[in-house]
Amino acid sequence: MYLFASIPVRAAGYDFYVDKNSSETAENGSEQQPWKTIGSALGYIENHNLENRHIFIKSGTYEESIEIKNDTDLTGESEPNTIIDASGSRNAVNFDSTSSQLKNITVKNAQSTNIVVSAKSKATITNCTIKNAGKFGVEVEKSTTASKYKFTITKSKISDNNSKGFHLSKRKISITKNDVLDNGEEGIDLHSGQKGTVSENDIRGNGESGIELVLSGANLKIKKNKIKNNHTQGITIQVYSSKKKGKVKISGNTIEKNRDHGVRFANYTHSLGPQKFKIFIDKYVKFSGNAISDNREEEIYYE
Repeated sequence: MYLFASIPVRAAGYDFYVDKNSSETAENGSEQQPWKTIGSALGYIENHNLENRHIFIKSGTYEESIEIKNDTDLTGESEPNTIIDASGSRNAVNFDSTSSQLKNITVKNAQSTNIVVSAKSKATITNCTIKNAGKFGVEVEKSTTASKYKFTITKSKISDNNSKGFHLSKRKISITKNDVLDNGEEGIDLHSGQKGTVSENDIRGNGESGIELVLSGANLKIKKNKIKNNHTQGITIQVYSSKKKGKVKISGNTIEKNRDHGVRFANYTHSLGPQKFKIFIDKYVKFSGNAISDNREEEIYYE
């Protein structure tokens, strides 16, 4: 498990401030007279057509659902104590056609999905806890693999979401140094067309596979992860057509003590028999330096 120290962030040098516990009657977003809700800060920025602003959010529980626009960055004072609680709302945080960062914040209790990243957004999430959603921890909508729409998450904990930790459609991605724990279904679900890196994560205790991905159109490096104690496979790679190829490198991972296979290659092609399917997989998926052991079924299984 990766443990990330929570060090309170200094409030100096931000454009606007939010403090739900402020005793001031007047609110103008200054450090002396902060807004009491995150939505008020974001609404001011949107209504005044401001761009590239940075909001500092003091510790407290903010019971709201927010939309981030206008290339606005949000930084919490302290990740365990700066909380967006979306109880009663469908989603907690929506990145809406923006290039924005979310840092040092706990996001929890959305009825559906805690964080949604729209097709035309570039999102960077750092040192956040994302938990207890009714459905997904994070959903990234289908886009292109251009860098301007890249999804990055690092040093965060995604846990105890009712369905998947991550549900990601086509995108350029970097998922690094996170804890992906005890989600109801897959820890990380990667649909076709993904490009990027999944590295140095602790992925364990999820209700289905630790990582599930579709080979079609993929260009992925899965490296240096600890993938343990998931309730089906450590990694599942699905193939739906021999005409839609991809490239996956799996290196330096520890894949152990999963309840079914260490790595499962799922054949949904209806055209490749077992021998040809294995030849196909071995051409497009490369293994090196992995420790795959103590899984309940086969360590590597080809259907």
